[in-house]
Amino acid sequence: MNTMNNNECNSLKTTVILIRHGQSTTNLDLVFTGQGDTDLTELGRTQAELLGKWATKEYRIDRIYSSDLKRAYETAKVTADILGLQVERSAALREINCGDWEDVKFEEIRERFSKDYSVWLNRIEDAHCTNGETVREMADRVIREITRIARENTGKTVMIVSHGTPIRAFQARFEKGSIDLMHEVNWVPNASSTECEYRDGGFSFCRIGCTDYLKDAKTTLPRGLV
Repeated sequence: MNTMNNNECNSLKTTVILIRHGQSTTNLDLVFTGQGDTDLTELGRTQAELLGKWATKEYRIDRIYSSDLKRAYETAKVTADILGLQVERSAALREINCGDWEDVKFEEIRERFSKDYSVWLNRIEDAHCTNGETVREMADRVIREITRIARENTGKTVMIVSHGTPIRAFQARFEKGSIDLMHEVNWVPNASSTECEYRDGGFSFCRIGCTDYLKDAKTTLPRGLV
């Protein structure tokens, strides 16, 4: 993990706070959800509120972006409302299009699509959701969009609310150095914050998957399912 000293912090950087949405109804039900439009749970809304209170004290946020899917937008809107900002929605920040896996329980996917899902579990960077997007296709669109946002906001601090697979791919590319090492990257939890700085075409990470502010509201998926 890279950190930057005070002498390096200047107006040429963009600070990016990358957020995974709060717990969704399908997270709770252990259902695979890609681009399906699911709601936050009551706990997910609590997570968004705790995130918003923390983020608005921790940072001076200039703009807020989110995936146009409801669970991400609802998470972003809590912080935006505190600051009196608008949420700028982008379909390019969406979760992976998971094709035939959409709205299917993880255990059923393991049984029905065992070959494709085995790749997802073991070499996720090479995975192709059955009749959906490849992980590399998703990674390309998300990294392109986050980079665009960072370039357009030089000297500013932006919050970007997205999803688990996009954030994992982004982290693999810029923390590990290659999407080929995505299988070595852990999932970040719901409503977690990952802070990075953009300059000269690259991102360096200051912290990853922070959830201290969630206290007893932290959630994780059972190991071995995704």
